[in-house]
Amino acid sequence: MQIHFERWIKEQDVSEDALALFVESIMCYRVGAYRASFLMSYLGFMKTLRDRLLKSPMPSLIPHESVWQKARNDLKDDKKWEEKVFDLTQESYKIQQENRSIGKIFLINMDLIEEMPYWRKKRNECAHAKDTIIGYSHVDTFWLFLESNLSKFVVNGGKEALLNK
Repeated sequence: MQIHFERWIKEQDVSEDALALFVESIMCYRVGAYRASFLMSYLGFMKTLRDRLLKSPMPSLIPHESVWQKARNDLKDDKKWEEKVFDLTQESYKIQQENRSIGKIFLINMDLIEEMPYWRKKRNECAHAKDTIIGYSHVDTFWLFLESNLSKFVVNGGKEALLNK
């Protein structure tokens, strides 16, 4: 029997690499390996965001080309990419003199920005074998988060961002 998330994720615009992580997550879920399932789902999500960042032109709010190039280099580094993707979900740029926010890398609202550390914490609990119980409900809840919000993670300045505006 196919899981609802399994049908849904196959209809989404995600790379083959990200889809492979989600498929592995579903296999783990089916056998009750919920920590592995959550971790693979989280990595699939991060990989999807990474792919979107790498395909996107430089967001207009980034102050210098060198800043964007450094970010892109970090996204291509196997040791840094996951951390960099997370950081970019949290990052906004400010006007130096007025110290006011002028925009974010992803066109997401503050609720989503504030929710990202929760999912990262759960990922860390899974990856580092913390004492926390991780069950099917954690995976299901994360999958519902993805179904509700994956399409909202649009890179500011890209084609999708213009269409959303």
